[in-house]
Amino acid sequence: MSVDHPILTHIVNKLGQYQQLSHSGPGKIPIARWVVAYSGGVDSTVLLHAVVKANTQLPKSLPIVALHINHQLSPYAAQWQSHCQQFVQQLDNVVFEACDVNVVVSGQGVEAAAREARYQVFEAYLEQGDALLFGHHQADQAETVLLRLLRGAGVRGLAAMPESRAIAQANLYRPLLSLKKEEIIHYAEQEQLLWVDDESNQETIFDRNFLRHNILPVLQKRWSSLNETLLKLSQRMVQTEQLLNEFAAIDLHQLGMQKARTGYRLKFSDLASFSVARRNNVLRHWCESVSYPLPDANQLEQIHKQFFLPSSLLSSACVSWSTVELRQFSGYMYLMQKLPAADIPSMPIMWDGNSDIALGNAGQLVLSGSGLCLPQQQYTICFRQGGERCTPSNRNHSQTVKKLLQEFGLEVWLRDRVPLIYHENNLVAVGDLWVNKGYEPHPSEDSVCITWKNLVTR
Repeated sequence: MSVDHPILTHIVNKLGQYQQLSHSGPGKIPIARWVVAYSGGVDSTVLLHAVVKANTQLPKSLPIVALHINHQLSPYAAQWQSHCQQFVQQLDNVVFEACDVNVVVSGQGVEAAAREARYQVFEAYLEQGDALLFGHHQADQAETVLLRLLRGAGVRGLAAMPESRAIAQANLYRPLLSLKKEEIIHYAEQEQLLWVDDESNQETIFDRNFLRHNILPVLQKRWSSLNETLLKLSQRMVQTEQLLNEFAAIDLHQLGMQKARTGYRLKFSDLASFSVARRNNVLRHWCESVSYPLPDANQLEQIHKQFFLPSSLLSSACVSWSTVELRQFSGYMYLMQKLPAADIPSMPIMWDGNSDIALGNAGQLVLSGSGLCLPQQQYTICFRQGGERCTPSNRNHSQTVKKLLQEFGLEVWLRDRVPLIYHENNLVAVGDLWVNKGYEPHPSEDSVCITWKNLVTR
């Protein structure tokens, strides 16, 4: 076959683009090898075959790996793996890798569970500089857009499958995404390729198969260019999402996001002045910018009710999802990892005053070059029981620790966890907030500087 075959020319151009993009810009890692996700079906078979041919046409050819994942769901799974291995053996300079997975269905469908198991393999297998290639095509994208539309997806969901994105320490690419299924079949037949057919693709109990066999053919009889239209829709949604992200980044900067003792915080009153749509947009972007899970529509509605209605009781407001939670305190909105249960040690903790010390769910005291300075000596660490009093070094009269914590602005959810540092039954310091009068280290004596780090550090 000559290099001007439509699909082969397309793959040569796409792989060349990916190589060029991987070299441009600071911090970019050049592509080191092509890793083809090879199921044995017609799409991945054509992709693998075309990549092998295109690789010789590139300015720099790279090693190729055909990665086959055996889901062990079909009685023919072992035969498919054997077929894939035999096919790869007929290709030049391709390494075959196979991995068995156990698909565990728990609260999700078989399709979702298989996908999760598959991606776990990809993320564990890929190395820096790898380019993982998928065989998804135009019809796959059309199905994905419709599925997400029927499930109530927003802009991000309707953007469907991106042609490229990061995965683990590598990158994922879909070079066939703009091609029609008919073009792929034609290539396979012209090259006399052999592939396997997964019998589960005919089972309309699965949503995607139901759309593929029962719905899309009917729609395509009326609208022959349906797949192309849905592909264009997904591309417009990609641009729309990019625009929303750019506006959200501007908003997040104006809100003054900063690192906090627990997670991150920004100005609450400014956020409250936004429209609901603008606020939801920046909240999602905020989570994404610090690598936290994003809230869904129901959770955003809860955030609106608990924080931004006139009847909202801000002092107790807290919305949680996945591993994170949102709180408000002293004019700031806090986004942080969920606090562990306040299982505070009831017995005093002995501390040598010369090394880091873990405090269970109260975090840890860490020696640092900055922070609160104490005389270097033996200490005992306890936690609030109520009624403790002390006099910070910059004051003349004692007050309760409870009152002082309010004045020092310690977040309310940390006040039961703050370590009280004693020496010979005398309260020397409270966390890294203040040293009590009379216990400041003298310039001539050894001292240590401490920082109280909560368990919520990101």
